[in-house]
Amino acid sequence: MVGTLKNGQKEDDLCVKYYLVAFLDVLGQKQYLREMKHLPTTDEEKQYFIKNIKKTYSVVTSLREGFKNYFENVKPRITKSNLIPAALREKYLDLQQHHANFFAFSDSIIVSVPLDMSDEFCASMNGIFHALMASASINLAALASRVPLRGGLNVGTAIEVFNEDLVGREIYGQGLESAHYLESSVADYPRIVIGNDLMGFVARVRSQQSQTACGQLAHSIAELCWKMLVRDTDGHYMLDFLGEVVKETSGHATDKNDVAEAREFINNQYQSYLKDENYKQTSRYYRLVRYFNYRAELWGLDPIGSN
Repeated sequence: MVGTLKNGQKEDDLCVKYYLVAFLDVLGQKQYLREMKHLPTTDEEKQYFIKNIKKTYSVVTSLREGFKNYFENVKPRITKSNLIPAALREKYLDLQQHHANFFAFSDSIIVSVPLDMSDEFCASMNGIFHALMASASINLAALASRVPLRGGLNVGTAIEVFNEDLVGREIYGQGLESAHYLESSVADYPRIVIGNDLMGFVARVRSQQSQTACGQLAHSIAELCWKMLVRDTDGHYMLDFLGEVVKETSGHATDKNDVAEAREFINNQYQSYLKDENYKQTSRYYRLVRYFNYRAELWGLDPIGSN
Protein backbone atom coordinates (compact mmCIF):
# COMPACT_ATOMS: atom_id res chain seq x y z
CA MET A 1 0.00 0.00 0.00
CA VAL A 2 1.38 3.39 -0.96
CA GLY A 3 0.03 6.75 0.20
CA THR A 4 1.09 10.38 0.51
CA LEU A 5 1.04 12.81 3.40
CA LYS A 6 -2.07 14.99 3.24
CA ASN A 7 -0.71 18.30 4.38
CA GLY A 8 -0.97 20.22 1.15
CA GLN A 9 2.73 19.96 0.47
CA LYS A 10 4.57 17.67 -1.86
CA GLU A 11 6.10 14.83 0.12
CA ASP A 12 7.82 11.57 -0.68
CA ASP A 13 5.46 8.65 -0.97
CA LEU A 14 5.11 6.57 2.16
CA CYS A 15 5.23 2.82 1.66
CA VAL A 16 2.95 1.22 4.23
CA LYS A 17 3.52 -2.51 4.73
CA TYR A 18 2.82 -5.29 7.14
CA TYR A 19 5.66 -5.90 9.55
CA LEU A 20 6.48 -8.31 12.28
CA VAL A 21 7.58 -6.05 15.12
CA ALA A 22 9.34 -7.15 18.29
CA PHE A 23 9.58 -4.72 21.20
CA LEU A 24 11.88 -5.92 23.98
CA ASP A 25 12.63 -4.13 27.22
CA VAL A 26 15.82 -4.92 29.13
CA LEU A 27 14.65 -5.05 32.75
CA GLY A 28 16.60 -3.89 35.77
CA GLN A 29 18.49 -1.08 34.03
CA LYS A 30 16.48 1.85 35.36
CA GLN A 31 18.06 1.58 38.80
CA TYR A 32 21.48 2.25 37.27
CA LEU A 33 20.17 5.12 35.15
CA ARG A 34 18.48 6.79 38.11
CA GLU A 35 21.75 6.81 40.01
CA MET A 36 23.24 8.99 37.26
CA LYS A 37 20.88 11.92 37.81
CA HIS A 38 23.69 14.40 38.54
CA LEU A 39 27.09 14.86 36.97
CA PRO A 40 29.88 13.57 39.23
CA THR A 41 32.15 16.07 40.96
CA THR A 42 34.68 13.97 42.88
CA ASP A 43 36.99 11.28 41.52
CA GLU A 44 35.12 8.65 43.48
CA GLU A 45 31.80 9.79 42.02
CA LYS A 46 33.28 9.82 38.53
CA GLN A 47 34.50 6.25 38.85
CA TYR A 48 31.12 5.11 40.14
CA PHE A 49 29.32 7.02 37.38
CA ILE A 50 31.48 5.51 34.63
CA LYS A 51 31.12 2.02 36.11
CA ASN A 52 27.32 2.30 36.13
CA ILE A 53 26.95 3.68 32.63
CA LYS A 54 29.33 1.08 31.22
CA LYS A 55 27.47 -1.70 32.97
CA THR A 56 24.00 -0.83 31.74
CA TYR A 57 25.04 0.33 28.27
CA SER A 58 27.14 -2.78 27.63
CA VAL A 59 24.19 -5.01 28.54
CA VAL A 60 21.84 -3.28 26.14
CA THR A 61 24.33 -3.07 23.28
CA SER A 62 25.37 -6.71 23.61
CA LEU A 63 21.75 -7.82 23.27
CA ARG A 64 21.26 -5.56 20.24
CA GLU A 65 24.35 -7.11 18.68
CA GLY A 66 22.98 -10.56 19.43
CA PHE A 67 19.89 -9.85 17.32
CA LYS A 68 21.92 -8.29 14.56
CA ASN A 69 24.38 -11.18 14.43
CA TYR A 70 21.59 -13.73 14.30
CA PHE A 71 19.99 -12.18 11.23
CA GLU A 72 23.30 -11.44 9.53
CA ASN A 73 24.57 -14.99 10.04
CA VAL A 74 21.49 -17.12 9.62
CA LYS A 75 22.49 -20.72 9.21
CA PRO A 76 20.09 -23.28 7.73
CA ARG A 77 20.32 -25.39 10.88
CA ILE A 78 16.99 -27.11 10.44
CA THR A 79 17.47 -28.38 6.90
CA LYS A 80 19.11 -31.58 8.12
CA SER A 81 16.49 -32.29 10.74
CA ASN A 82 12.95 -33.57 10.54
CA LEU A 83 11.54 -30.08 10.98
CA ILE A 84 11.43 -29.33 7.26
CA PRO A 85 10.27 -32.04 4.81
CA ALA A 86 13.19 -33.32 2.72
CA ALA A 87 11.54 -32.33 -0.56
CA LEU A 88 11.31 -28.70 0.58
CA ARG A 89 14.78 -28.22 2.08
CA GLU A 90 16.40 -26.87 -1.08
CA LYS A 91 13.64 -24.28 -1.39
CA TYR A 92 14.12 -23.38 2.26
CA LEU A 93 17.81 -22.74 1.62
CA ASP A 94 16.89 -20.31 -1.16
CA LEU A 95 14.94 -18.20 1.32
CA GLN A 96 17.77 -17.44 3.72
CA GLN A 97 17.78 -13.73 2.98
CA HIS A 98 16.48 -11.41 5.66
CA HIS A 99 15.81 -7.71 5.86
CA ALA A 100 15.43 -7.20 9.59
CA ASN A 101 16.12 -3.74 10.94
CA PHE A 102 17.11 -2.87 14.48
CA PHE A 103 16.30 0.23 16.46
CA ALA A 104 17.20 1.34 19.95
CA PHE A 105 15.44 3.50 22.49
CA SER A 106 17.10 3.79 25.89
CA ASP A 107 17.03 0.24 27.35
CA SER A 108 14.61 -1.08 24.72
CA ILE A 109 15.27 -3.02 21.52
CA ILE A 110 13.01 -2.91 18.49
CA VAL A 111 13.24 -5.39 15.63
CA SER A 112 11.15 -5.07 12.48
CA VAL A 113 10.84 -7.59 9.65
CA PRO A 114 8.88 -6.56 6.53
CA LEU A 115 6.41 -9.21 5.41
CA ASP A 116 6.10 -10.18 1.76
CA MET A 117 2.57 -11.15 0.83
CA SER A 118 3.63 -13.00 -2.37
CA ASP A 119 4.55 -16.67 -2.85
CA GLU A 120 1.69 -17.77 -0.61
CA PHE A 121 3.35 -16.08 2.38
CA CYS A 122 6.46 -18.25 2.09
CA ALA A 123 9.04 -15.49 2.59
CA SER A 124 6.90 -13.91 5.30
CA MET A 125 6.73 -17.12 7.32
CA ASN A 126 10.47 -17.56 6.97
CA GLY A 127 10.99 -14.06 8.37
CA ILE A 128 8.59 -14.71 11.24
CA PHE A 129 10.26 -18.01 12.07
CA HIS A 130 13.70 -16.43 12.34
CA ALA A 131 12.35 -13.50 14.36
CA LEU A 132 10.89 -15.99 16.84
CA MET A 133 14.12 -18.00 16.92
CA ALA A 134 16.24 -14.87 17.41
CA SER A 135 13.97 -13.69 20.23
CA ALA A 136 14.10 -17.10 21.91
CA SER A 137 17.88 -17.30 21.61
CA ILE A 138 18.47 -13.79 22.95
CA ASN A 139 15.97 -14.27 25.76
CA LEU A 140 17.70 -17.38 27.07
CA ALA A 141 21.16 -15.86 26.63
CA ALA A 142 20.07 -12.78 28.57
CA LEU A 143 18.68 -14.82 31.46
CA ALA A 144 21.85 -16.91 31.56
CA SER A 145 23.74 -13.60 31.84
CA ARG A 146 21.45 -12.56 34.70
CA VAL A 147 19.50 -10.04 32.63
CA PRO A 148 15.71 -10.49 32.38
CA LEU A 149 13.79 -9.38 29.28
CA ARG A 150 10.15 -8.59 28.74
CA GLY A 151 8.69 -8.26 25.27
CA GLY A 152 5.86 -8.28 22.80
CA LEU A 153 5.70 -9.57 19.21
CA ASN A 154 2.93 -8.81 16.78
CA VAL A 155 2.10 -8.24 13.14
CA GLY A 156 0.77 -4.86 12.06
CA THR A 157 1.01 -2.00 9.60
CA ALA A 158 3.89 0.45 9.73
CA ILE A 159 6.24 2.56 7.68
CA GLU A 160 10.01 2.58 7.73
CA VAL A 161 11.54 5.93 6.95
CA PHE A 162 15.04 7.32 6.85
CA ASN A 163 15.64 10.95 7.74
CA GLU A 164 19.33 11.74 7.92
CA ASP A 165 18.70 15.20 9.42
CA LEU A 166 16.55 13.95 12.30
CA VAL A 167 16.49 10.41 13.67
CA GLY A 168 18.05 8.32 10.93
CA ARG A 169 16.07 5.15 10.23
CA GLU A 170 12.94 4.49 12.25
CA ILE A 171 9.75 2.48 12.14
CA TYR A 172 6.39 4.03 12.93
CA GLY A 173 2.86 2.72 12.95
CA GLN A 174 0.25 0.44 14.45
CA GLY A 175 2.58 -2.57 14.42
CA LEU A 176 5.07 -0.84 16.72
CA GLU A 177 2.35 0.48 19.02
CA SER A 178 0.86 -3.01 19.32
CA ALA A 179 4.18 -4.68 20.16
CA HIS A 180 4.96 -1.97 22.73
CA TYR A 181 1.53 -2.36 24.32
CA LEU A 182 2.07 -6.11 24.71
CA GLU A 183 5.42 -5.52 26.38
CA SER A 184 4.38 -2.69 28.68
CA SER A 185 0.79 -3.59 29.59
CA VAL A 186 0.34 -7.33 29.05
CA ALA A 187 3.59 -9.23 29.63
CA ASP A 188 3.87 -8.23 33.33
CA TYR A 189 6.74 -10.63 34.08
CA PRO A 190 9.86 -11.65 32.13
CA ARG A 191 8.24 -13.30 29.13
CA ILE A 192 7.64 -12.45 25.46
CA VAL A 193 3.93 -12.19 24.68
CA ILE A 194 2.57 -13.03 21.23
CA GLY A 195 -0.14 -10.77 19.82
CA ASN A 196 -3.45 -11.95 18.38
CA ASP A 197 -2.61 -10.64 14.89
CA LEU A 198 0.57 -12.69 14.79
CA MET A 199 -1.34 -15.72 16.04
CA GLY A 200 -3.98 -15.18 13.37
CA PHE A 201 -1.42 -14.76 10.60
CA VAL A 202 0.37 -17.99 11.50
CA ALA A 203 -2.95 -19.83 11.85
CA ARG A 204 -4.04 -18.62 8.41
CA VAL A 205 -0.91 -19.95 6.72
CA ARG A 206 -1.17 -23.24 8.66
CA SER A 207 -4.64 -23.80 7.26
CA GLN A 208 -3.99 -22.82 3.64
CA GLN A 209 -4.15 -25.53 1.02
CA SER A 210 -1.50 -25.30 -1.68
CA GLN A 211 -0.02 -27.38 -4.46
CA THR A 212 3.02 -25.15 -5.02
CA ALA A 213 6.39 -25.70 -3.38
CA CYS A 214 6.30 -22.21 -1.88
CA GLY A 215 2.88 -22.74 -0.39
CA GLN A 216 3.82 -26.13 1.03
CA LEU A 217 6.98 -24.70 2.55
CA ALA A 218 5.05 -21.78 4.03
CA HIS A 219 2.68 -24.30 5.63
CA SER A 220 5.61 -26.30 7.09
CA ILE A 221 7.26 -23.19 8.53
CA ALA A 222 3.93 -22.01 9.94
CA GLU A 223 3.63 -25.34 11.75
CA LEU A 224 7.06 -24.75 13.30
CA CYS A 225 6.09 -21.24 14.37
CA TRP A 226 2.85 -22.50 15.91
CA LYS A 227 4.78 -25.05 17.96
CA MET A 228 6.95 -22.23 19.34
CA LEU A 229 3.95 -20.61 21.03
CA VAL A 230 2.50 -21.75 24.33
CA ARG A 231 -0.57 -20.56 26.22
CA ASP A 232 0.16 -19.11 29.64
CA THR A 233 -2.08 -19.36 32.69
CA ASP A 234 -3.63 -15.94 32.04
CA GLY A 235 -4.80 -16.99 28.57
CA HIS A 236 -2.18 -15.06 26.63
CA TYR A 237 0.25 -16.84 24.33
CA MET A 238 3.96 -16.47 24.96
CA LEU A 239 7.12 -17.49 23.15
CA ASP A 240 8.08 -21.02 24.15
CA PHE A 241 11.78 -20.23 24.22
CA LEU A 242 12.66 -23.55 25.90
CA GLY A 243 10.39 -25.66 23.70
CA GLU A 244 11.14 -28.58 21.40
CA VAL A 245 11.47 -26.53 18.19
CA VAL A 246 13.98 -24.15 19.77
CA LYS A 247 15.96 -27.03 21.25
CA GLU A 248 16.20 -28.98 18.00
CA THR A 249 16.81 -25.94 15.81
CA SER A 250 19.48 -24.45 18.06
CA GLY A 251 21.53 -27.63 18.02
CA HIS A 252 24.79 -27.17 19.89
CA ALA A 253 24.34 -23.39 20.03
CA THR A 254 22.16 -23.86 23.13
CA ASP A 255 22.71 -26.62 25.66
CA LYS A 256 21.68 -27.85 29.08
CA ASN A 257 24.23 -25.62 30.82
CA ASP A 258 22.70 -22.45 29.32
CA VAL A 259 19.27 -23.43 30.62
CA ALA A 260 20.72 -24.37 34.02
CA GLU A 261 22.43 -20.98 34.37
CA ALA A 262 19.26 -19.14 33.43
CA ARG A 263 17.26 -21.30 35.82
CA GLU A 264 19.66 -20.58 38.68
CA PHE A 265 19.30 -16.85 38.11
CA ILE A 266 15.50 -16.81 38.11
CA ASN A 267 15.32 -19.08 41.16
CA ASN A 268 17.70 -16.79 43.04
CA GLN A 269 15.54 -13.82 42.06
CA TYR A 270 12.43 -15.61 43.23
CA GLN A 271 13.97 -16.61 46.58
CA SER A 272 15.38 -13.13 47.14
CA TYR A 273 12.06 -11.37 46.50
CA LEU A 274 10.25 -13.92 48.65
CA LYS A 275 12.66 -13.29 51.52
CA ASP A 276 12.20 -9.51 51.20
CA GLU A 277 8.40 -9.98 51.13
CA ASN A 278 8.24 -8.23 47.76
CA TYR A 279 5.23 -10.23 46.69
CA LYS A 280 4.67 -8.42 43.42
CA GLN A 281 8.08 -9.48 42.13
CA THR A 282 7.78 -12.85 43.85
CA SER A 283 4.62 -13.56 41.86
CA ARG A 284 6.33 -12.58 38.62
CA TYR A 285 9.33 -14.82 39.12
CA TYR A 286 7.20 -17.67 40.43
CA ARG A 287 5.47 -17.75 37.03
CA LEU A 288 8.84 -17.87 35.30
CA VAL A 289 10.05 -20.63 37.64
CA ARG A 290 6.90 -22.60 36.83
CA TYR A 291 7.59 -22.29 33.10
CA PHE A 292 11.17 -23.53 33.56
CA ASN A 293 9.85 -26.49 35.54
CA TYR A 294 7.40 -27.20 32.72
CA ARG A 295 10.34 -27.55 30.30
CA ALA A 296 12.92 -29.03 32.73
CA GLU A 297 12.57 -32.66 31.57
CA LEU A 298 13.10 -31.70 27.92
CA TRP A 299 16.54 -30.32 28.83
CA GLY A 300 17.44 -33.16 31.18
CA LEU A 301 17.07 -31.07 34.34
CA ASP A 302 15.23 -31.61 37.59
CA PRO A 303 12.42 -29.17 38.38
CA ILE A 304 13.30 -26.30 40.67
CA GLY A 305 12.51 -27.23 44.26
CA SER A 306 12.59 -30.99 43.64
CA ASN A 307 15.74 -31.51 45.72
